[in-house]
Amino acid sequence: MNIKRKELSRIIESIPTFSKPKVYFEQYVLPGNVASRLLWIAETVYGDISNNIIIDLGCGTGRLSVGAALLGAEYVISVDVDFDAVALFKNVLYSDIFPKVSSKIDIVCADVRFFNIVNREKISSNRKVIVIQNPPFGVHRKGYDVLFLSKALELAHIVYTLHKSSTKDYVINYIENKKFVVTELFKESIRIPMMYSFHRKRFHKVNIVALRCERRNY
Repeated sequence: MNIKRKELSRIIESIPTFSKPKVYFEQYVLPGNVASRLLWIAETVYGDISNNIIIDLGCGTGRLSVGAALLGAEYVISVDVDFDAVALFKNVLYSDIFPKVSSKIDIVCADVRFFNIVNREKISSNRKVIVIQNPPFGVHRKGYDVLFLSKALELAHIVYTLHKSSTKDYVINYIENKKFVVTELFKESIRIPMMYSFHRKRFHKVNIVALRCERRNY
């Protein structure tokens, strides 16, 4: 790993955000310092990124995906249903900004409900499949936070996921019922700028929690 956390945060923060965010998809910007903190813990504490296969569900403009690639992921699959977000991510990825990571990332425009990994048996036994995601909060599309979580737990033995702090107890109970062990990594407050017509404040503070989920007996 030849990058420092401060530099990782700076690079992630430089990735463009949604030009016209869509409330239907609950699109908002994950700050570079929060994204880098999650990825840094995943790699330096647990060794879950380098040389492994990373899936970023609801990748948006690719902040977590690019960060994972910079930390040494062997291969990153970035999934998002929004064509505009995918197009923006592709434009950035294949520009001159990220020449060292573009070959590691495949971007898939798909609904996560129908996404799956084919030929899983061809994945080397010394490679782990890890999901790292920043799912919708499930405010405007009720239950979509759990939908993303359910798909993540189906795809991988280890999942990193961000959720509103107010839903933490429910989310942890859901994960544990799926036979996963949950570790609370950190709590954070993010500021969402005035993006949608119903926003009345210049910034809206949201308290979030970062969780690591590992399948029992893995």
